[in-house]
Amino acid sequence: VFINWSEKRRSTAQPEQTEPSAPYQGIVFRLYRQALGGLLRFRLTTLTVMVALLALSLYGFTLVKQNFFPSSSTPVFFTDLWLPYGTDIHYTANTAADIARFINQDPEVAATVTTVGQGALRFTLTYDAARQYSNFAQIMVRVKDGRQLDALALKTEAYIEQNFPQVNQRIKRIQFGSASDSAIALRVIGPDPEVLRHIGSQLDAIFLADGSTFPVRNDWQERSKVIRPVYSALRGQELGIDKRDIDQALRMNFSGDAVGIFRDGSRLMPVMLYPADEERQSVDHIENIQLWSAALQHFVPLSNVISDFRLEWENPLIMRRDRTRVLTVQTDPDPASGLTSAQVVARVQPQIDQLKLPAGYRLEWG
Repeated sequence: VFINWSEKRRSTAQPEQTEPSAPYQGIVFRLYRQALGGLLRFRLTTLTVMVALLALSLYGFTLVKQNFFPSSSTPVFFTDLWLPYGTDIHYTANTAADIARFINQDPEVAATVTTVGQGALRFTLTYDAARQYSNFAQIMVRVKDGRQLDALALKTEAYIEQNFPQVNQRIKRIQFGSASDSAIALRVIGPDPEVLRHIGSQLDAIFLADGSTFPVRNDWQERSKVIRPVYSALRGQELGIDKRDIDQALRMNFSGDAVGIFRDGSRLMPVMLYPADEERQSVDHIENIQLWSAALQHFVPLSNVISDFRLEWENPLIMRRDRTRVLTVQTDPDPASGLTSAQVVARVQPQIDQLKLPAGYRLEWG
């Protein structure tokens, strides 16, 4: 009896219906079937339209800007400030502070950080920290809304150009890919610094004439004006004064000379000796700098051992690559032009190819 009852109960139990009874009668499937049927019915028209769309997409790809490493969407941009080489670092700091003060007045600015003399610590792999230069400063700007970044960058660029014409500026965003000083770099390689300068100036003129780049600079920076005393060996021998004595006197008069060390806990600070500011910051009385004469046993003016003072221009920086002198012309595409680096290079390449380089000199894109 029990077995019959359990068999009857098992046979009467019906499984729960979880699937629809007609899965292909829904609205989505019926619309898909009608569309597919129509395409198959007019197969020639369908193939023609698909081929036309393929050709249109291939043409559309030609309008896409080719930029291998695009800019990051991080709402941060950098303002690099290059003053003339040899500028005092305090003047550089004051100039950067004035520009940062203007930037902070904009309500879209969230924060700014200014570094003077060098770049910041590398907080991301693609950040390029500049070398130590007294004429360099960088302002890092974070905006509240990334959509306002380009407008604020153009506003900052216009302000610097109008109020600080002596500043060579560069505004850039965080980039994906390798860090570099500029988007476009052309190396001039050769032995003579003067010839390298001349070729570099020709390249500067080509980039500036194109109008699609800003700014244009080189890693040797500007020449520095120097006053070079011409030592008279005959007078020096009579007075017992040599070139080392002159170098030491000039260094002490203009830069100061360490005469001792002051210990403050674990810190050692040099004790510097130098004249008053009105004497140290001017070269009007350079011929009156006093030198100790071992022969006469008293001080004599510098003019007694100098035959002439020459005003000359010199290259403060001479860069090398593979032990060869290299001057690198650097620039970036102007954001207003809307061009990429590859497009700018293609525009200026014909003019660069027409340059006639002396023997032993060559150009190299970097």
